[in-house]
Amino acid sequence: MLDIEPATATISGKKYTLEPCYIESTSLGYEDHGIFTAYLHVSYGGVKQKIGGMIMDKPVERYSSERLGTAYGHDLIIRILDTVGVGGWEKLPGKNLYALKDERGHYYVAGIASWPSADKRLIFKEHAKKFYPEDDDSKG
Repeated sequence: MLDIEPATATISGKKYTLEPCYIESTSLGYEDHGIFTAYLHVSYGGVKQKIGGMIMDKPVERYSSERLGTAYGHDLIIRILDTVGVGGWEKLPGKNLYALKDERGHYYVAGIASWPSADKRLIFKEHAKKFYPEDDDSKG
C-alpha cells in the first residue's frame, strides 16, 4: 500500500494528476461479450480501480463474430510492460506506478507513468492515435 499524496505534471501541454497506485493483479483475455482486453487492477491505498479495457482485437469482417488481434493491442501490451519496467505480463502484480488523471475526473485514467520517476509515460489516447489517426475519441 502506498501512502503518498498525488502530484501534478504537464505532459505534451496537458496537466495530469499523478496518483500513486499498486498493481494488485492483471487480466488479459476475452470479456464475456467476446472482445479481447487487458486490465491492470490497482489499489490507491484501499480504493481499487481497473485501468485499461481498450479493445485489442477487431472483427475479421463487419458483423463477424470471428476476431483477430491488432498491432495496436500488441503494442499496447509492450508499452505497458516498458512503462512499468518489467519484461513480462506475469511480473506486473506487485509493482507501483502512477495513474495519470486529467480534467475528466477522478475515476478516468488517461494513462500510466513509471514509478517513482514518472520518466516513462503512456497516454492511452496518444498511443491509440498512432494506429487509428482518424479516430480521435474512441480510444480514451
